[in-house]
Amino acid sequence: MSERKGYGTDLAPFQPGQSGNPRGRPQGSRNKFASEFIADFHAAWTKYGPAALEKMAQTDPSGFVKAAVALMPREIKMDAHLNDMTDEQLEASIRQKLRELDLIDPFIPKLIEH
Repeated sequence: MSERKGYGTDLAPFQPGQSGNPRGRPQGSRNKFASEFIADFHAAWTKYGPAALEKMAQTDPSGFVKAAVALMPREIKMDAHLNDMTDEQLEASIRQKLRELDLIDPFIPKLIEH
């Protein structure tokens, strides 16, 4: 491999612990970008989000369901001794946890088993 003459020949390698950019990026610049992006996205979502969801539900129902599922928590932590609970206590505990996560309306009637 041929070396290019005059390219970086006058530069010494960095010493251990020495930065090539001692001042670093300005503090908060990445956070500012992310904050501005989120604010812009929120504004666009407020304006176009409901219509986009409705269109997606009509034109791409499987994609719509996938998007909804992606927003659901993958697991719910239950701090309970399941073996010590009756079926009614277990159902009440699950419903309470779902209400805390805003995943269920507390006024949904009980399921009827057949």
